[in-house]
Amino acid sequence: VKFGVDHPDPVVENSTLSAVEPPDFEYNLAMPADILSMGKLSNLQLEAIVYGCQRHLIDLPLKEEISFDGGEAVVEKPVRAGFLLGDGAGMGKGRTLAGFVIENLARGRNRHVWISVSSDLYEDAKRDLRDLGLGDYAETHCYNLGKLPYGDLTESHPEGVMFATYSTLISKNRQKETRLDQLIEWCGGEDFDGLVMLDECHKAKTIELDAKGNPKMTRGREGKKQEKSSQTAKNVVYLQQALPRARVVYCSATSVSHPKNLGFMSRLGLWGPGTEHPSGFNQFLDGLKRLGTGAMELHAMHLKSIGALCARTLSYESCEFELVDGISDEKVSAMYNKASDIWTALHSQLLDRCTKLKRRDGATEKVANWTARTGMEPTPAMLEEMRYQLELHRDSDSESDQDDDDKLVEERRLRRTYRERKAKNLLGLFWSAHQRF
Repeated sequence: VKFGVDHPDPVVENSTLSAVEPPDFEYNLAMPADILSMGKLSNLQLEAIVYGCQRHLIDLPLKEEISFDGGEAVVEKPVRAGFLLGDGAGMGKGRTLAGFVIENLARGRNRHVWISVSSDLYEDAKRDLRDLGLGDYAETHCYNLGKLPYGDLTESHPEGVMFATYSTLISKNRQKETRLDQLIEWCGGEDFDGLVMLDECHKAKTIELDAKGNPKMTRGREGKKQEKSSQTAKNVVYLQQALPRARVVYCSATSVSHPKNLGFMSRLGLWGPGTEHPSGFNQFLDGLKRLGTGAMELHAMHLKSIGALCARTLSYESCEFELVDGISDEKVSAMYNKASDIWTALHSQLLDRCTKLKRRDGATEKVANWTARTGMEPTPAMLEEMRYQLELHRDSDSESDQDDDDKLVEERRLRRTYRERKAKNLLGLFWSAHQRF
């Protein structure tokens, strides 16, 4: 852009993306002029806002066929295109999102949704709004959904910015009322045309979709349903489906760590009607698997070329690095080596324990399958194997429960709890603890 002050630090772009020219500007900003003249937003932040708002003027292609309900034609609601803000740390993505809010307020759109990872970021969102001159607005019209009562909020909170965390998005009360339904009701349903800003949107990455673009569910053992998508990812998808006219902004510096994590970003227009992958996300994903990493770069270049992506990061040109050696001594080195030996021994014991757990679970499953399939009692050999596996794990169950020492009672409770953990869960807990060490 040719207006606004320069960004305070040098900024660079990936060499692949820098080879592509973005589209020309056709959108005129409506935000107060003092934001530009006083440098409250830099030219690069304004560039992201302009391209995002310009992208929101576009509708994604619709299906060609017309569905019928009771003999009447059902016209599909147009879906508004979305924008991906993929700037790195230090670029001021929060301030940019606040810029999206003030631009849409200037256009007369008075209800907006801001979703992030933590309630602590609610205060950061209000601070960013205050820094753009919306101090009073931030205090009186910026709400934390998790702190509000369940029920209809349209009268008590008729307009403003509704802040929610991804955890709030999946919560519900004892009457089975969900925050997701409450948020959709506050927005006003499918005609809602305000912002839905998904800050740190990589939180919704665990997603698998069926042919219709809905979160996939599969059947597990004994006919039980097992989720293949996280509840957070499902609700992010449902929120976008319920608000087809919303102005969606995806915001994350690590939004595409793996191709399958793109599933919730349906508003980018990379799959669906009118694209090279009309069958949906799974067809798009198959194409990426077939073509490899180069295809991801080509799609990123395509998104920038149509104004659907901004991904810049701070330059390290002026940074100085110095390698400092000799900060340790013999005492610290000896302590570290001793701690490493302990972790190695723990890991060895854990692997042995996990092997026993897998054998026990395998024996139990074998007996259960035999009984279910034949309707007969297990053979003596199978029972002997079962008794052997159970004997390997007989420890605290044989202890007395009559203890006066609270410490001993708690230790026994923990042993019995963790002994029943699945092997993969134990390994995960060990790895997390090892990383913290």
